[in-house]
Amino acid sequence: MEFVGKLDKKDKKVLIWGFIVGTILNIFIHKAIEIVIMLVMLYFLHKNFDVNKFTENMEFINKEKYIEGLNKIIRVFDIYIAIKIILTLVTQMGGFNAMEFALVGEFDLIYNGMLARKYVKSIDNVEVERNRKLIKNKILTAVILIGFVGFTCNYLNKLEFKENYINSPKYKYELTYDKENNRIADFSGNGFSMIATENKDNEKNFNKYIKEIKLLSAVDVLQDYSKVALIFMLALAFAQLNFRAKDKRPNVVFVNVFLVLAFTFGAIGFNTYDIDLEYKVIDNFANYNLYYIIRKRII
Repeated sequence: MEFVGKLDKKDKKVLIWGFIVGTILNIFIHKAIEIVIMLVMLYFLHKNFDVNKFTENMEFINKEKYIEGLNKIIRVFDIYIAIKIILTLVTQMGGFNAMEFALVGEFDLIYNGMLARKYVKSIDNVEVERNRKLIKNKILTAVILIGFVGFTCNYLNKLEFKENYINSPKYKYELTYDKENNRIADFSGNGFSMIATENKDNEKNFNKYIKEIKLLSAVDVLQDYSKVALIFMLALAFAQLNFRAKDKRPNVVFVNVFLVLAFTFGAIGFNTYDIDLEYKVIDNFANYNLYYIIRKRII
């Protein structure tokens, strides 16, 4: 897609005022600055996308259908940003995620490729290739896949995620019982250790608290795994390059599959859900009126 690279005066004003307004709103509304970032990105997308420039070097089979498809791509970004803003406001978690944005962009590129093969005859006087191979460099791809499967099996075998005991990369949780058969939840992480004891007054809140800890620990495990899985998926995508040809672009189906998986793992691995959930768990110790002790660790 064709975008204008230079910023005009209006663009600079939007950036400056966006930063100012976002910073002020962030004092009163959690993650307001991230919502403003998403709105500014949407502004630049609509302002700088030029259909005429994008299609000027194309020879069409059906230009109207192709442009109609491009407009659908822009609407997808609109819907994505709208959903992200609503979820951020309602849940007070998440927010802007560059990897998520890249994932949506990858889906749009895949759709654009489908449109081109269907409605475009040639680009820059080069005929659009309609028959794509499934995969390239099969041996290298197989070796990387075996490594990925081995890593996954090893990771799952070492995982300690039981009903009353969890040991995730960042957190440790253990549920025990005292002499009166009251539950005692010991939860610790980077720089803190908390102990909560169940009693008749806090039983319902105690159950909520345990569920929140398990959710946080699950997110921690998923993020930790996804960061390594991202590297494997990028390696698999790289393996689809046509190394022996002058044009090394990987025009195969599975490069899109591996990139979608890479951006998916990246969106999971590099987000703020663990930080937001950790804050919620720690804050709810007090909100749930649980008896707790906080011991700062000596580093």
